[in-house]
Amino acid sequence: MWDSLKKSYRHLKNILGFVTDKRNYENIKKLLKNYKILSDISNIIVSVLVFLSGILLIISGIYPSIFYKIKFLDNIYSLSFLRFSHRASVLIGLMLIMTSKEVFFKVKRAYYVTLTLLIVGGAFAFIKDLDYKEGIFILGVIILLILSKKSFYRKSIPIKVTKLSGILLVLSIVMIIFASFIHKFNIHFSKNYRYYVDFFHSTKGYLRIALLTYIAFIIFVIIWYLTMPKIEDDERYMDADLEKVSKFFKEIDYGTIFSHLVYLKDKKVFWANEGESLIMYSKYKDKIIVLGDPIATKENLYSCIEEFQAFTNLYGYDVVFYEIEEKNFSTYHDAGYYFFKLGEEARIDLEEFNLIGSKKSAFRNTLRRVEREGYSFSIIEPPFNNEVVSQLKEISDKWLGDRKEKGFSLGWFSEDYIQRSPIAILKNEEENKIMGFVTIMDANDGGETVAIDLMRIDKNAPNASMDYLMLNLFLTFKEKGYKYFSLGEAPLSNVGFNTHSHLQEKLARLVYNSGNIFYSFDGLRRYKSKFSPIWQPRYLAYPKFMSLPEVFINLCLLIANSKERVEKK
Repeated sequence: MWDSLKKSYRHLKNILGFVTDKRNYENIKKLLKNYKILSDISNIIVSVLVFLSGILLIISGIYPSIFYKIKFLDNIYSLSFLRFSHRASVLIGLMLIMTSKEVFFKVKRAYYVTLTLLIVGGAFAFIKDLDYKEGIFILGVIILLILSKKSFYRKSIPIKVTKLSGILLVLSIVMIIFASFIHKFNIHFSKNYRYYVDFFHSTKGYLRIALLTYIAFIIFVIIWYLTMPKIEDDERYMDADLEKVSKFFKEIDYGTIFSHLVYLKDKKVFWANEGESLIMYSKYKDKIIVLGDPIATKENLYSCIEEFQAFTNLYGYDVVFYEIEEKNFSTYHDAGYYFFKLGEEARIDLEEFNLIGSKKSAFRNTLRRVEREGYSFSIIEPPFNNEVVSQLKEISDKWLGDRKEKGFSLGWFSEDYIQRSPIAILKNEEENKIMGFVTIMDANDGGETVAIDLMRIDKNAPNASMDYLMLNLFLTFKEKGYKYFSLGEAPLSNVGFNTHSHLQEKLARLVYNSGNIFYSFDGLRRYKSKFSPIWQPRYLAYPKFMSLPEVFINLCLLIANSKERVEKK
């Protein structure tokens, strides 16, 4: 006995030594990763088998496999019960086809519903034809499903109504064609099995049964999706409490140039790390699109992303991070993301910026010329009176013309929004009239960075008005002690220019080179370049297997329609 205890102690010591040895951490991580891969593979297999079970039940329900058994079965069951069992098999088969997708995505309630359907379907499969092969196959699927129970964790997955409607329409057409074909096939056998015709009676009746079965399936689908848990019902899915957000911004020094855009009210917010981190995002179709990097310390960034992924994953949404910085690549990579370069952000180094020297003579001339024409620069602080707001709105409306305001990553003109920040104005002193304005966004990063938001100029203002406003802004915020002034992004700038760039980025380069007919990509970069900015790359972080074209279409639609979505609330 003493020897046995010594052996047990040695084994325990070896196990503890293996686990606590730092050199084995990577091996343990690999084992866990391999377990996850195996779990995913087994889940795929189970979902395929559930789908095949549905197909099997539909075929056996429409077309009994062994004709000569039908007369024998009538001695055991009534004809009405046989008919019911076949209809039930078809209905359960259709339901299994639908739930197989949710099994694939590990939806918890799909586990229980699918298990029930398989048990009932398996029972009907055996009862209606005494076909033990079907029963054994479905029993095997039931066992595999039970063994994979722990892998089911999601509450739901998002649905696309148009896609679902299309699938149901195609499925209904296939069902009608298949039912008609099988019925004609069955009539052929009626010469030898007269009783079989009695079982299926008339063609019209047969199609009526198929239609009623399909209607029952549609009702099941409607109930299924109406009762599914939605992300909107989760208490963590919330609009921004602007008072709480404003207080948070005052207390932190790690904000981003997008922080201020939370005041547009077109985004949801997610509080992570017990309220120390904030994510701003919008839900669009089956994607969650996050604006910028999470507002979190470097130490909290990974756990913030992980916490948000856990939340969105419960409802089957993929998370995309739009306009992230290069410095956080390793964190996003560890979280499973791939990258696409969107363009480059222009930042003015205010500590280095000045108007000294012959190279800056054009800037000095701009300032003098505009001021000689009777214009001045000033920064006004909120709250703004009705007269000021009215003048700003008039300029904004004229500047927009027939164009539509964008949102999400861009500000738009609304009285509530412009009351949230200082505004730089270009004023005609003689007429005492505002002729242009720029709204300013503080990055809430400890007084280091400030950014341009809306810029609107009256068409009657001097030609150099935009430069005049920019130069004065640089000088003003340099005096205030800020280090950087962001001019925003030049889209697709320096994307795909390298021979070894990814194919998607080369295609983006093609758009950049040939797209100036519709949008002046190159012109925007040239304008910002005149101020000698620091160019900082901005990226899209997206999960593997996600369609990039689809992501960009969703992004464009989200940005284009954000204002309308807010106004409809």
